[in-house]
Amino acid sequence: MNDDLPEGLTERLDRLAQLPQNWDGYGAICISPQTIERAKSVLREALAAGGEDMPLPFIAPSPDGGLEFEWTPACGKELMLEIPATGGPLVYLLVEPIIFQEKGTKTEGTIDDLHTLGELVIRLLMLPDLPTV
Repeated sequence: MNDDLPEGLTERLDRLAQLPQNWDGYGAICISPQTIERAKSVLREALAAGGEDMPLPFIAPSPDGGLEFEWTPACGKELMLEIPATGGPLVYLLVEPIIFQEKGTKTEGTIDDLHTLGELVIRLLMLPDLPTV
């Protein structure tokens, strides 16, 4: 299949699309073609917003038929994004460490449009603030 996503991502999504019902042995739902297509749109937007600095995400299926993405760029931040099978808003958690401190900040919420996703990606890739001395 010809796709404009990096080859590894397309292959991973194609494999996940083949998971059968009960793929985890606990009643998991298979991933619908609509969820796969939505995931591809989300990936295209995230990769475009992040440019060449955007790492490829880890992609995992969720038992409810959705998909979960996790980005961990070199700056130490982490973005987890859930694509629900229901077609509802994307759910995210952005973890931003604070240098030289034990606790960072965690921001969570939902995304209704892909423009907001682009803003989150830019925030993910920004270097963390250094503490003032």
